[in-house]
Amino acid sequence: MQFLQILLNPLNIIVFLLMVTVLVAAHEYGHYLFARVFKMEIEEFALGFGKPRWVFRRATYKVESSGETTEHETEFTLRPWPLGGFVRIAGMQPLEDGSETQIRNGFYSKTPFARWVVLFAGPVFSVLAGILVLVPLYTFSGVNKADNVPVISSISTNGPADKAGLLPGDKIVSLDSNPTPTFISVLKYVRDRPGQKIEVVYERKGELKFTFVIPEKDKTATVVLDDKFEPTEELKIQGKLQMLPGTHLEKLPFGDSFSRAVSLPLKMVQGLIGIALAPSQFDQKMGGPMTILDATAGAVKYGIPGVLELSGLLTISLGILNLLPFPPFDGGQMMIALAEMFRRGRRLGFKVQEKLFGAGTVLVLLLIVGVFWVDIKRYFFTKQDPPKVMKTLETESAASKK
Repeated sequence: MQFLQILLNPLNIIVFLLMVTVLVAAHEYGHYLFARVFKMEIEEFALGFGKPRWVFRRATYKVESSGETTEHETEFTLRPWPLGGFVRIAGMQPLEDGSETQIRNGFYSKTPFARWVVLFAGPVFSVLAGILVLVPLYTFSGVNKADNVPVISSISTNGPADKAGLLPGDKIVSLDSNPTPTFISVLKYVRDRPGQKIEVVYERKGELKFTFVIPEKDKTATVVLDDKFEPTEELKIQGKLQMLPGTHLEKLPFGDSFSRAVSLPLKMVQGLIGIALAPSQFDQKMGGPMTILDATAGAVKYGIPGVLELSGLLTISLGILNLLPFPPFDGGQMMIALAEMFRRGRRLGFKVQEKLFGAGTVLVLLLIVGVFWVDIKRYFFTKQDPPKVMKTLETESAASKK
């Protein structure tokens, strides 16, 4: 099974864990830095979860508050489960009697505005870190664009193209006597004929040959590509031959690189709104650890540029997802801080907070179960495409062989 092969490759696992660690570090550093700005006592900066923990650095600093200077120490730690992290600030746990507001230099002893900024800093740093990775990458390495010549670059084993005897390097000349001057013309002809027998004329080593192929029908609706291999908002059941065009790297001017990178957060927000308005898109646009690991394996094949690009995209997506407006995500806690601003600094009641965190935790668990279920269906029951949030726009077609 393809996914098990990915899982058994130690390089894929190492790169996956390194990427997760770095993107979590960028996110948590935003919380850490602005907690320092607002003179909060930071007890621990942790990468990973669980016990035991390994302290690799201790930072001592002084905080002046109410005319008095106190000395604090932050422990920077590594924990055994490297799939997350946190910054623990003194007094972050709401207490029934409200005494968390009395903890000196604690999280809740500060104004709602200060807490809102500290919470917002994590997602902002995630997005900025992703942009800082992607802009120079697009400028000096380039973006991966699909070649539009009708030449096959690779074929999925046991897919329709493979069963028809087509090989990498074959040039598609016509389909049912209709000329195919571009690869996108092949995709457009095939996608409207799932399950239909199509006559293929192709060129191999200067010799014309022909065969018949039956496009495989999508089990679920997938994203339709436009004439530039760009994903559209249209989803439909399509026919596919499970074959890919070649790709090439194209360097972008700095302005185009910057514009492209800074547009990604907005596109991801639009994608989340699209899922909220049309939940049927959830399977296509979301994915869990298996999807990320699969994308990592694909990135590793492209070397350091591929890994950097995926890291940038994942870092931005982490920041955007953390803005979802329900606890325990940063966005949910920001909503609580915002409500307290309107209450002129008065804390919400403990019971209200408890209910909000309880409801938010249920929603987060449902989201986790949902993305795991999507992964299971994607890799064990169907042949769904990975979500486009995990891929650059030009490599949409190249990822469709899953």
